[in-house]
Amino acid sequence: MKRVAASLLALALVGCNQQASKDAPAAGGDTAVGAELCTADQTAQQVKQLVFRAAGDVANVDPVLLNDLAMETTATISGPVLQGVDEALKRTSCAGRLSIALPASAQPLFGRDKLQADIQYSVQPAADNSGPVYQATGTDPIVTALSRQDLTKWRTGTTAAAAPSTAAPAQPAASAPAAATASQPTTVRGQSARRASQFQPSFDCARASTRVEHLICGNESLSRLDRQMAAVYRAERNDPNALARQRAWLQKRNACTTEECLHDVYALRVGR
Repeated sequence: MKRVAASLLALALVGCNQQASKDAPAAGGDTAVGAELCTADQTAQQVKQLVFRAAGDVANVDPVLLNDLAMETTATISGPVLQGVDEALKRTSCAGRLSIALPASAQPLFGRDKLQADIQYSVQPAADNSGPVYQATGTDPIVTALSRQDLTKWRTGTTAAAAPSTAAPAQPAASAPAAATASQPTTVRGQSARRASQFQPSFDCARASTRVEHLICGNESLSRLDRQMAAVYRAERNDPNALARQRAWLQKRNACTTEECLHDVYALRVGR
């Protein structure tokens, strides 16, 4: 696995107005609203999504298995503290301890029942009014733990039994790929989870965050092709070139901007 470089990881996520208004207080400069944002469950889930996205950027991490694991975890932020509200930017800054609870099947692999890190995070409205922007730093210990595990052992049930521990072991501060020495915030756009969950592709549409993922979630045929793609990938994972081939294909898929393009790319992948 590519060595993880020491750097301060900063990530961002943009959610849609509809989802934000349904699941969390609207981002704004009001102190009372800011305190609500620090404690909102939606905030914890968005930060969790950022963590898994960062882990997926590390070389040799299986993106399909990582997504499977993300779907089976839950996130909470304990001891949230409002650090300040920037009235000009309407940015709420908070701090707390992020805990990602692992499913029982994954606990032997990680040697504990949850992954934890003391983080700082913020929420503010997007410049184009498309929804709240989430940012987080200090997530390195969790990202590193996720990116260093062989998730095939979790999925196949070949991990050795180990007593789960809630203590966060000492982890290096690194979490970004070795090629990066100063990660910049990454931004993706989301939309309504209700709208995104009409069909069932191989990933959780409630956590869809890119344009491509939302196109797939909103199209029955693409959702079916995505399930077929996942089955093809799982069937060929014993091939030592499977991961590199899957990553190359994902790059092509994620470059699509239309449903027609996605249909063509998926058809080539599943042999249709």
